[in-house]
Amino acid sequence: MVQIIFLGSIFCSLITAYLLFFKSRNYQIFSGQILGFSMLFYSWCALAYLLIVSGWIVEIPFFYKTAAPINFLIPPLGYFYVRSVLRNESSFQKSDFWHFLPFLIFVINYLPVYTMSATDKINLLQNVINKAILTPETKQGLLPEYVDHLSRIIQSIVYLIFQWRLLTDFTKKIISPKYEIHTLHVLRWLKIFNWSFSLVLFSTISTYAFILTIPNSSHLELIILICTLLIAIGYLILSSFLLLNPEVLFGLPYAPSKLSDDTLVKGKELKLNSNKGYEKEINLLENFFKEKKPYLSNTLNINEVAIGIGIPARELSFILNQHFNQRFTDFVNRYRVQYVTEQIKQGFCDRYTIETLSKQAGFTSKSTFNAAFKKLENLTPSKYIERETSSI
Repeated sequence: MVQIIFLGSIFCSLITAYLLFFKSRNYQIFSGQILGFSMLFYSWCALAYLLIVSGWIVEIPFFYKTAAPINFLIPPLGYFYVRSVLRNESSFQKSDFWHFLPFLIFVINYLPVYTMSATDKINLLQNVINKAILTPETKQGLLPEYVDHLSRIIQSIVYLIFQWRLLTDFTKKIISPKYEIHTLHVLRWLKIFNWSFSLVLFSTISTYAFILTIPNSSHLELIILICTLLIAIGYLILSSFLLLNPEVLFGLPYAPSKLSDDTLVKGKELKLNSNKGYEKEINLLENFFKEKKPYLSNTLNINEVAIGIGIPARELSFILNQHFNQRFTDFVNRYRVQYVTEQIKQGFCDRYTIETLSKQAGFTSKSTFNAAFKKLENLTPSKYIERETSSI
């Protein structure tokens, strides 16, 4: 049962990362990429744990201890994700790379393990599997294992405090009334994100505390199993929420970017772009579709439109979602259906089949066209033609 939950959390995390990187290009902004890498790194670490407890690690010994340094990437990435959403950031700052120093330190620390011969590493793994948990004083790298454990606890606590401080300070500021519902939805997601990280931190601290204080207890394996299960549940919650609520990945595009720390000092007001109603962008979008007719191309995507009107794809996605209450595909199909209905009214059905007209409008298949047409006109294309013909 425990392994099933672990596998479920890994599967959901990988699916989330895949969607962030490859399928949701309108969401593929800086914060989304950070979140995607965070999910990938968790999956790597969880898989490493499963391989060890199952004993399968012996079959791929090179995988051993690769997750140890990667664990030091997850807390700073969590902090950077929350910060990038709240501050509308689009890139790292130069000083941010210092946050990845612990990762580099522990890569160096475990070089002795990485450079072991295959025979020595298999012997080490057999010892790890048989004893299940090694004592804190055990040295597999240049430093004792307790240094790794304590460093991860301290790092996780520090970054979690940073995450909660960012969110707490932001929720005390002025929220744009025009986008209050979306803002609160994103803030709710960030709270779930932080609480899930808090659950992971609690479980991590509990695990290492038991390892350091009662390394020889007969119940240690069960205790650690419970704690690691809570970690898996925490990530399962995150992935599940994102899969069910992808709109939170729009972030807060109307928030000011490149905020300084002074702006977020407690008691100061955060001036959001509350007057920004995107009227200019909406006019640009509508004029672009009316004049250029980009929807006639059956390969049109959101990035092409964003470049065509000169606004970021993230803002375009947000405008479609909030102002038009539509996804990009539905927005484009509305223009394509309108194009077909205009052709029908002008009598082009006498010379062309309805399938030909739909392809001219940019539809790639008959089924997609029929579904979009019926959704917008509440009639099938054939019924619509009959109605228009009888009215002449």
